[in-house]
Amino acid sequence: TRLKQLGYTTACMHGGLNGEFKFDSFSKACGFDTYYGKDEFGDDRFYDGHWGIYDEEFLQFASWRMSAMPQPFCAAVFTLTTHDPFPIPPRYKGRFPLGDQSIHESIGYADFAIRRFFETASREPWYKNTVFVITADHTFKYNDHPAWYMNPAGRFAIPIIFFTPDGSLGGNDTTVAQQLDIMPSVLDLVGYQGRIGAFGRSVFSDDRPGRAIIHLGGLFNLIEGDRMLLFDGERTKGLHAYKTDTLFAND
Repeated sequence: TRLKQLGYTTACMHGGLNGEFKFDSFSKACGFDTYYGKDEFGDDRFYDGHWGIYDEEFLQFASWRMSAMPQPFCAAVFTLTTHDPFPIPPRYKGRFPLGDQSIHESIGYADFAIRRFFETASREPWYKNTVFVITADHTFKYNDHPAWYMNPAGRFAIPIIFFTPDGSLGGNDTTVAQQLDIMPSVLDLVGYQGRIGAFGRSVFSDDRPGRAIIHLGGLFNLIEGDRMLLFDGERTKGLHAYKTDTLFAND
């Protein structure tokens, strides 16, 4: 809705079954102009039999749809393959490393599909003037993980990548951020001057500390700096140096 004030056309693209997780109706309620799902993709030859359309074909479809959108545009794309049972196209069996966890082969395929997307998008006139944001919705909680990924902070540790083709956003920022920071960060990059109500912050501004808030198992978890505070709604349950005390052994 904020980008539409600046003249953007908008689309939500999700290769899953139409109606799944109510993404279609939710995106409409959020103000997206158009929703594209499995039905709009329209070719069941690339249906994975579980979640929806394989990532490679749907990301190619997404690039094609973006090229048809009036500029400037904003598009959100949700991929599927790295979700249990991790199906990949039969023609790629044996191509990607199996690793030591069931998710690894599908991550290799997703990486390949995203690479193909960027190869296609890089030939389009809108590519050089586009901000790309890549992130995950959650981690993989099964199988064995290093201790860091088993504590309440590490269980939610995902990357957020901001990429511009001109390389102006190079570097690595290890301050705390959360998915809620994506919206104000994008508005910051495109020069939005209005007022917004947001729980997040722009990661390109230092006007407030980076923080993340997680609700899990009846506890509210606040991460700020090098500490994580656990709160049950009435009283504090713990304060931990989550980066060094990965087992949360010392309060």
